Amino acid sequence: IYFKPHPLQTGHDHGRLNTWVDRAVGRFKSEYGDPPSEAGEAFKSTLHSFVRLYGFLSQIVNWQETIIDVINKRFGTNWTEADKLLFDQISGDMAQNARLLEQARANSIEQFKQVFDSEVMRAFVQRLGRNEKIVNAFMANEDIRNTLSDALCKQFYHTARDNAL
Repeated sequence: IYFKPHPLQTGHDHGRLNTWVDRAVGRFKSEYGDPPSEAGEAFKSTLHSFVRLYGFLSQIVNWQETIIDVINKRFGTNWTEADKLLFDQISGDMAQNARLLEQARANSIEQFKQVFDSEVMRAFVQRLGRNEKIVNAFMANEDIRNTLSDALCKQFYHTARDNAL
């Protein structure tokens, strides 16, 4: 039903979808009550935020691949898929900015761009600051370095072995 054009959806399609959704609703009501408790409302709010963020991020994934190709060709850079992670982080940071989201919804793209340019610069600087703090902590604190090194070693080792099979 999700991929079927709206005019072609039938009551039968909705019934099939509801078979799956009703199970989740039942588990939610069993866990949080009906009406939901304060914890249930908090869970719903978190879930709504996740769905909005996921929807937003899923729209930009293809854009990021395209823009990396354009930048590589135009500016002679050699950015890869791994570099896209930075854009994912920045997009995720910006998607948490309720004021910016509201401005995007309320304005034309031309009007929004005036606000966005300074916000994206701020997001890049904040991300740099966060990444720099992590790198500095890794370099300066032997316990953090050992803990991260052990975890990354295990992750890399298992990934390498799994992909080799």
